Amino acid sequence: MIQASALNSASFEIRRKAKACHAHERGNKVYVLPFDESKDRRIVLFLEVGILCFSTDGTACEANSFRSVCYHVLSAVRRREINRKRRATIQRKRSQAA
Repeated sequence: MIQASALNSASFEIRRKAKACHAHERGNKVYVLPFDESKDRRIVLFLEVGILCFSTDGTACEANSFRSVCYHVLSAVRRREINRKRRATIQRKRSQAA
């Protein structure tokens, strides 16, 4: 389980890898797809107590056991933040048009 407070301590290399992924948000889950096809696709699950990262076949990410940050989680957090801002902009435009 990765804590949200640990995200700020991620290294530059992890942040660089996170930007090289494609992510889709579905509810409280984010599907992370690395551009490298040889890598495994991941599901990042946001819970109240922390963040879980596991592959689509159910095996947990090694970073979960060490409580360190993996690039899948950073990519998912980045996607959630982008989507949150987009939803706020759409809502603001709708309220101004009405």
